[in-house]
Amino acid sequence: MRLLKKFLNRYGSDSYFFDKEATIKEYFANVPEEDRKAVSSYEELYEEALKHVEKQDFKKYVEDQEDYFHNLSGNEITIAVLIGILAVAISREVDIHGSDIEKAIDKVLPKGYDTNNPFDVKEGLGHRIFGHDPAVFGLRNIPADTVIKVKLEQTGKKIPIKIGDFLGIGTDGKVSMWDLIWKFYGNDHNKLSGIVNCLKHIIIHFAKDLLTPAGLPLPFVSIFEKYKYYENLNAHGIMYKNSLMQKLDNLGIKLKASDFASLLFIESFFAIYCKANKMDASAKHDLKLISMGTCISIQMAIITFGKGLHVGKRGNLKMIPGGKLNPVMSIAFLKLTFQEMYSVYKARKEINRIYDNTAKEDDIT
Repeated sequence: MRLLKKFLNRYGSDSYFFDKEATIKEYFANVPEEDRKAVSSYEELYEEALKHVEKQDFKKYVEDQEDYFHNLSGNEITIAVLIGILAVAISREVDIHGSDIEKAIDKVLPKGYDTNNPFDVKEGLGHRIFGHDPAVFGLRNIPADTVIKVKLEQTGKKIPIKIGDFLGIGTDGKVSMWDLIWKFYGNDHNKLSGIVNCLKHIIIHFAKDLLTPAGLPLPFVSIFEKYKYYENLNAHGIMYKNSLMQKLDNLGIKLKASDFASLLFIESFFAIYCKANKMDASAKHDLKLISMGTCISIQMAIITFGKGLHVGKRGNLKMIPGGKLNPVMSIAFLKLTFQEMYSVYKARKEINRIYDNTAKEDDIT
């Protein structure tokens, strides 16, 4: 009954609908199927039900129950919108100062810790198409004749070399990105130490890339990229300009540190705010949806406006701080939306169950 009261308080504007539902249920309960008239619409069904039973007041069954559901006030909605705007501002600041944060990370690391690594052995524009997929980078099969550039320890200069030759396994067949990572950071004499070292370098390199304007590609995007053999190179490779990654880059769809920063700000604020104000989970979800929706809308507006100004100008569109399609927050927003929809569905089923049980109890009494 508490759930029923909660639901009705939240969706009180639909009380007329629930009264009609109660009346129709009463009609079904008291009129045998063979005596029911065929109808073609919901409203016609309701009118037919009124001919056989009195109009039911659904709310009468819950009028003595505690009113404990929190309805958002105008001030709370305003706070949620302002938090969404602040999240955009935080995203913008992280985008602007990303390189400064990256340099700060380098300062606390050993000298040269991340300068020669397997992730950036493909150089130039769009080099992140190679080995930077955060979901499957270590499992991606790479033709062994793919050309990379690695720094020679003796001279310190980078030279082009095929991956298979660099790994000492020949250029036939395929290797994985993990094979290349292990070559740089692994330890065949101490497997555990090698694994830990590889993981540290992976985490640090990806964290730094998230801070750059290019960011990281979306998870699993490399699954759709196909290696092609190029006669002029005598090797396999992926051309960035023909890749799915470039198409997503042009749309501003990528993973960046600012995406996580804006989402973390919203999550942290409402975790504290709702706990301090003793607000239930459903109200917390509503506040976060308002903030996330505000943040996503403004970020999309920023990048759309920026692209509009760029039309007709030469060169690629530079990064617009804070302007993006925020995939991290968009996923969180959709998850919350489906959770709310599912909670309404469950509540409705429970309401139907409670009404049926209450109607039976009234028949008995």
